Amino acid sequence: GGRCLAIREKQCYTERTSPRYRKITAQSIQRMQILHRGIFMPAFDRILQLARMEEMDCEFVEVTAHEGARPTHAVWQGRVYHRGGAVVQDGERYEDFETATGYGTGPGLCGWNCRHNFYPFYPGISVRNYTDERLAELDARNIPYGGGLYTRYEITQMQRAQEQRVRGQQLLVEVDNADNGENVE
Repeated sequence: GGRCLAIREKQCYTERTSPRYRKITAQSIQRMQILHRGIFMPAFDRILQLARMEEMDCEFVEVTAHEGARPTHAVWQGRVYHRGGAVVQDGERYEDFETATGYGTGPGLCGWNCRHNFYPFYPGISVRNYTDERLAELDARNIPYGGGLYTRYEITQMQRAQEQRVRGQQLLVEVDNADNGENVE
C-alpha cells in the first residue's frame, strides 16, 4: 500500500512540475461541461434516436418548431419527412429528411446554433404537433418596432447588431483612454 502511494505521489509531483502541467480551474471544468452537454451529448442522443428508429422500422420524422428560427430553418421546421428519399404515402408527399433539412451539415438541422430536433413519426397513427396555421404564426411579422412589423428572428438580429455597435463604441472609448495614458479596465 505504502509503495503504491509513494509512486502515485511521485507521478503527481512529476506531472505538476512538468511545463506541460496545467492546473485545472473551475473555468476549465465549466468549459468541459459545456462541451459535454452542448456538443457531445446531443450528438450522441441523435445517434441513439436514429438507431432506435431503425429498430422500430420508423421511416418518418417530425422536426420541432420554434419562434425566431432563422429563415433557412423556418421553411422546414415543424414538418414531417421521410428518411431515405421523398415518397408519397396515402396521397401525402413527404420530402427526403436530409435533403430538405440539411441534416448532417453545419448550416442544417441540428447544425451550428440550431435548436431544432426531430422525433419518430408514424403516418396514420401519429398526429403532427404543428399545424400549418401554427407554423405561420411562429414566423409571422407581428412584433411592432419603429413603425414597422417584424418577425422574432428579425428583432433578434436587430438586437445583435445594436449590441455589436455598443461593443464597438466601448472598444473605441477604451482605446481613447489608453492613448491618454489612463488606466483601462
